[in-house]
Amino acid sequence: MGHEVTQWTVGHPPHGDRTTTVGFLYYGARRMSIKINDPLLLHLKMITLAKLRRGEGFALSWKDADSIGDGRSTVWLHPNVDLHFKFEGSRTPTVDRDLLEDLAARANSMHGLELEDATLTAI
Repeated sequence: MGHEVTQWTVGHPPHGDRTTTVGFLYYGARRMSIKINDPLLLHLKMITLAKLRRGEGFALSWKDADSIGDGRSTVWLHPNVDLHFKFEGSRTPTVDRDLLEDLAARANSMHGLELEDATLTAI
């Protein structure tokens, strides 16, 4: 079993690294922004681009921040949807193969890629 995604929260970067930068995934023509720490954003980008190159769509879900209602949100990632991955940091984060495999398995599941415990914060 790979790493639990709950380790990759915006407030608490992986492996105790307090220097982790936070970027955004901009979604759709209206450019809804989803705030994600750069290491997780890199892994999400790798999974998303691999699936979109194959013409596969998938659902991406997360728990909303308390400030916007403490619910859950889901978007459909598909080749026809505008996406923009914006990294704050200038250095490329290290790829964690176990995490990448875990996220890929989640993305391929019937429920789509569900990120838990405030891994993402919708803005």
